[in-house]
Amino acid sequence: MAQPATQTIRLARLSDAEPIAGLLDELGYPTSGDQVAGVESAAREADCFRLEVTTHPERTVALAFYEAAGFTRRPHRLIKKLAP
Repeated sequence: MAQPATQTIRLARLSDAEPIAGLLDELGYPTSGDQVAGVESAAREADCFRLEVTTHPERTVALAFYEAAGFTRRPHRLIKKLAP
């Protein structure tokens, strides 16, 4: 019987910017590696106190990526859609 593949989860690095941009592009969010690399820096310079991302709970790979990048889950987030 074949051994299951193992994966290592680590914090995202600046060198990951291009692959992350490719993933964002696949999800329909065209982004360059330079944009990805500069988001946290720009947020700090703008005195932002938090970065927030939203993803579907079934996107386990995305969740693992964001957690490895230092994001924490906040499961009690509520939203209300408003009619246009």
